[in-house]
Amino acid sequence: MQDLKSTMGVEEYKKFTVQGNFTVQQTFKFWFGTWSDMTFQQSLMKNMKTFGSLTHGCGVSDSVLLRWTQGMTALQHICDGIENFYGVDLTSSDQHLGISDSRVQRHNDVCRKMVEWFKHYNSFPGNSNLISISNGVVGDSRINCHLAKEEGILGMCKKN
Repeated sequence: MQDLKSTMGVEEYKKFTVQGNFTVQQTFKFWFGTWSDMTFQQSLMKNMKTFGSLTHGCGVSDSVLLRWTQGMTALQHICDGIENFYGVDLTSSDQHLGISDSRVQRHNDVCRKMVEWFKHYNSFPGNSNLISISNGVVGDSRINCHLAKEEGILGMCKKN
């Protein structure tokens, strides 16, 4: 990104920086183009999208965590380069308004109000029954969520 002006033609550079033509053509099909930020994101997050990684599966192995952590250093260098290129940083970007002191204070105030409301109006009273939160239906002896695996296998066997 830092060498973009010297490696790109003048017209292309103008289109990229001023006119908003940010697509990256990854194939020779004329209709195919990916926005450059999506290309960066896809490349940088690729190590998280593999089987058994942070965004897939139930757990995180040590090797996946190590690969992800090492990839984050590359991400930081690229993000710094993009911030320098555009002249923005974390404290001035509109995307990061959520971390301003006033936003944090407002968030904390809202959380306090919610806690107070729940103290006065308990939405989850003590009850030994299994009750659906969405529709209020009370479960009975036919509820078998503890047998989900067995029921799933049984259902697949019945179809075959």
